[in-house]
Amino acid sequence: MSISIQQVNGVNQLTARARYQHFIRRIADWEVVWTISNQDQAVVTQTFKEKCIFLWSDKEYISADFSGKPVELSIYDVMDDLLNEMNHDIQVICMYKNPEDFYKCSQEAFITELKDECKQYE
Repeated sequence: MSISIQQVNGVNQLTARARYQHFIRRIADWEVVWTISNQDQAVVTQTFKEKCIFLWSDKEYISADFSGKPVELSIYDVMDDLLNEMNHDIQVICMYKNPEDFYKCSQEAFITELKDECKQYE
């Protein structure tokens, strides 16, 4: 699904926490999340002295600053497979257009909040 430039600009004006809350609601509603991959694997990067995986609610938020191919994933694949296969010290990074302004959380917090939000759509 495509989003408008007005929506992109509006969401980018929110605080990092508010964008994260929007992100959780959006991916729970549409049941998809975006990441970037190299050679069919999600990109896990060493940043901020931590291992991180970058996630977006919509492809339009992925900046040209990120190398790799945008990949759409089911939120269930992310919750059940992707994060469970990773080291638990990897942080989830909710990204939008501005790479300096992001929201970071633990895998456990991300999965808990996403599951709680998904319950509202059942």
